[in-house]
Amino acid sequence: MFSPKFVVWAFLREAKVHNRTLVLTGSFLAMVFSFAVVFYSWSFPEIGVRAVFSLDIQYFQKENLLNSDQELPLTGDKITALDGNTIYSWPQFLRTVQQLPIRNSADGVPNTVRLGFYRPSDQTNHESLLLYGQTSLENMIPSFLWLVLKMAMVFAGGLILWWKPTEDSARQFFILGLVSLVAYMGGYHWWRIATQPMLIFCFQAGAIFLPAVSLHFFM
Repeated sequence: MFSPKFVVWAFLREAKVHNRTLVLTGSFLAMVFSFAVVFYSWSFPEIGVRAVFSLDIQYFQKENLLNSDQELPLTGDKITALDGNTIYSWPQFLRTVQQLPIRNSADGVPNTVRLGFYRPSDQTNHESLLLYGQTSLENMIPSFLWLVLKMAMVFAGGLILWWKPTEDSARQFFILGLVSLVAYMGGYHWWRIATQPMLIFCFQAGAIFLPAVSLHFFM
């Protein structure tokens, strides 16, 4: 028979191994996901048109219009075509935008794409030539700041759990950091990663578990 002292020692040793494995594995996977989201979003072409869950234009950035004398897409207009392709759904629109080639503009020739849209107010079809390019670094600064802050939280939680692997509160804090990192990084760019099954699945998992993990931590 094992002595009580041996049982306690074995339990603590097993908890130490499991929690340190959690630190290494969880930190690595969360970091891979976060960097994948950030750099995928950074490479996503920006055409200045926002539509969510439907083809109705919710926002248009006027700076993306090639010529000011063109018809300006308005809020409520419906996207019908992009780059010569008829658009039937919002996911197709995102995939078409994502596949736009970004050429080097050093020769002075800008990247342009033709947007077709329908205006319900007067039941007319219009086309506009839009400028597009890689998402600017300025627009990605909030994402980088979020990443640094959340990674700092994960690092702090992992460091605490590494040195105190038998503390339940340390494990809860570390898991909270992991889940919040995945949920917030995915949530900040959800409309860009919506057509990427692996990224959107990880984000959904983080968003679903975040309330439960937060409640468990603060109870």
